[in-house]
Amino acid sequence: MQYKELPADHIILDDASRSLLIVETTISKPKFSSNRGIKPGAVKEDQSGVWYIYLEPGVQLISIMADGYLPIQDLRFNFVPRGAIKLKVTPKVLLGAYGGFDENRPEISLLYTPSSSEEKIYGGLNGNVMRLDFSAGSRTFRPAAGKHIIKLNADGLVWEKSYDLGEGESIEDEVVFKGNQIEKWDVKEPGNLYITTNPQGGTVFMNQVNQGVTPLTLEDVQPGVYNIEIIRDLYLGDSRSVEVKSLEYSEVHFDLTPNFGQVKIDTDPPEAMVWINDKQKGRTPFEALQFNAGTYALRLVQDFYYEETDTFKIEPGSKFIKSYELKPQFGKVTITSEPSGADVVVDGVAWGKTPVMREKVLSGEHVVNLQLENYFPEEATLRVRDGQHAEPVYKLRPSVGWLTVTSDPPDAVVTLVEGNQDLGRTPIINVPLDRGNYTLQIEKDKYEIYERAVGLTLGGHQTVEAELVRQVGHMRVSTEPQGAKIYLNDEYRGDTPTVVQDLPTGSYNIRLDKSDHDIHIGQVTVTRNEVTKYNTPLVTVGMTEWNKRRWKAKLLSIVVPGGGHILCGQYYRGSLYMGVFAGAAAMAYLSIQDHADYKTQYDDAMTAYNASYLQSDIDTYRAETLKALDNMNDAQTLTNIFISTAAVIYAGQLVDMMFFGGGKRPIAKSNSLSANLIPQLYASGQSGKSVLGLRWSIPLEQGNRNDK
Repeated sequence: MQYKELPADHIILDDASRSLLIVETTISKPKFSSNRGIKPGAVKEDQSGVWYIYLEPGVQLISIMADGYLPIQDLRFNFVPRGAIKLKVTPKVLLGAYGGFDENRPEISLLYTPSSSEEKIYGGLNGNVMRLDFSAGSRTFRPAAGKHIIKLNADGLVWEKSYDLGEGESIEDEVVFKGNQIEKWDVKEPGNLYITTNPQGGTVFMNQVNQGVTPLTLEDVQPGVYNIEIIRDLYLGDSRSVEVKSLEYSEVHFDLTPNFGQVKIDTDPPEAMVWINDKQKGRTPFEALQFNAGTYALRLVQDFYYEETDTFKIEPGSKFIKSYELKPQFGKVTITSEPSGADVVVDGVAWGKTPVMREKVLSGEHVVNLQLENYFPEEATLRVRDGQHAEPVYKLRPSVGWLTVTSDPPDAVVTLVEGNQDLGRTPIINVPLDRGNYTLQIEKDKYEIYERAVGLTLGGHQTVEAELVRQVGHMRVSTEPQGAKIYLNDEYRGDTPTVVQDLPTGSYNIRLDKSDHDIHIGQVTVTRNEVTKYNTPLVTVGMTEWNKRRWKAKLLSIVVPGGGHILCGQYYRGSLYMGVFAGAAAMAYLSIQDHADYKTQYDDAMTAYNASYLQSDIDTYRAETLKALDNMNDAQTLTNIFISTAAVIYAGQLVDMMFFGGGKRPIAKSNSLSANLIPQLYASGQSGKSVLGLRWSIPLEQGNRNDK
């Protein structure tokens, strides 16, 4: 950019603490800086293309920059209080700068398709005449901003149009030659032009008309002087005036100057999005070995971190290497509730159930909603600060009360009388109920109904421990003859006749036992509020046979050890006695036989010993005699042991038979047909309470009673 100072038209500010810099330019969005700083809000566009910059009085170094243009740097001005300085800034494109050429120079695309390959079109910008190649169906012009005229001639037919172009403006127009406008142009014999660059690939603008990319050969070029501009990314632009002569072949070569440096940007943490001049370039770590020279605005964006901005400048051959530590814009959040298990929703997003923790939550205010069954919903505002750990605890307000019911025995049915609501079977723990008063009814088969009133408040807990009372009845038991021992479910309950009182309802196994009589076994059911009579005769038929069998067994046990037990049906004991006795007897017999064999060996050895004359024979037979004698003594010892064992077993089984033999006593089984069962309703004690709405009075028989 270039500038010149203009008169400030005697502008005087009312505020003596400020001075004014006025900049007139066609550049959009210029940037201003000063060594003394420019306060926020001090730069305003007063009108289109006129910028007011309010500064402090004194000497200041002013710089004016814009993307894609050569900067004006360190302009030295002495600003007086309430005074003004006015500049007119003319843009000068920084060719090859990052995006500068394409973004700021207007573009005109003319659309035209030649009628034949022989058709020749001449024309150009602002009176320039050159051969224009429309074989591709279009031709592009890239002039500077401002007013321009393009005039074309095709075999005498003319097309002409004026343009007033703004910065970065793009226009597309269709060329239509009018048949009534014929104008003969003085077209001289053409020359040729060959353009090369190092490196190749430069875009060629000839009199601001895009001609193509080097290496480029242009034929049928009208003689004259042309302004050639070369644009190539990463290299400085170059321009030159070239004269093309008729019927000559001109060559022009450009050695382009590198206009790039190296950029390497890193962040902690990595993976930040890199924006350069508001264009995405990738994520960190970011590296570009060839980056266009120029001044750039850098922006680093990472989720949950504050955006980092910077400005860096790349000069040809320089390096910009920098690492940025991003400042966290989040905190850690742990949300708990009393009680736990509440569903947590933060800013409309479900987090899960309490306790819940998130490592990264964006700093600022968040709306927290908690919901838990049987509790009122909770909504709160949570503020998260950078790098801090927020640990809010929310105490939820109950919307119900809780009821716990246990019973002894358990598995009783619990019912709310109000609404006949079944709550389940005991134990029931913390059943939620609305606030109010209730009547509990606890029922279990064979137990009295338990009732109780309870009241519940919001958040209150009521516990009911019900001791259920078993329903009972009585049993009157008598036998003929009397004096039998009564066993109910193997528990002794006295001797007949007697009344067993307050028996829990249910079925019982009854056993009546009297000596010299058959054992009586039966079953009886005790019902609620009834006296059940159980009357049965005792018989001796089985005992007579049992006694006869027992005498036979005693006699048999004298003859055959264990035989009496087998006769009485005591097979295991009889077989054990018989087997052990037979085994002991057999071992005793074998020991006696061994003793006889050893006695023979002893006699033979003694005879040989007495008849021997040689000392060696005497020693041999003497040793055999002593060995046979030892074996005889061992055999005799075993014989005595086995005979004693057999005698002990014989005596033991005989004593067992005399006192415990005979097997099980005979049992006389009965059922409801063989026993006299008469249930009767009764009135309990003297309380006067009625059962089934009636009062009963039953005289109890006199006799043995065992109340249990």
